[in-house]
Amino acid sequence: MPPFIRLPLLLCLLGSSLTSFAADRGLLQERIQQQMQAHFKAMDSNGDGAISREEYLAQAEKQFQHLDSNGDGKVTPEEMAALRERMMERRPSGTP
Repeated sequence: MPPFIRLPLLLCLLGSSLTSFAADRGLLQERIQQQMQAHFKAMDSNGDGAISREEYLAQAEKQFQHLDSNGDGKVTPEEMAALRERMMERRPSGTP
């Protein structure tokens, strides 16, 4: 293929890839924003629009209990790895 055809073709492909990347990034940012809002709402147990220290610590305790799968009061690297695997299984296909 002559260079004068190759370069525009490469630029066209690159532009298409960049457009797709930008769209994917926008969707990812939107999903992160939605998750953050949902997480905030879940932590704000009294619904006053703010997270108090007590609400934060209550959520931290729930998270610790979730991590400490055997209930021994400690979180091991194996328990962290198991959580990571569970999270990966729940992710929608095609997400990073």
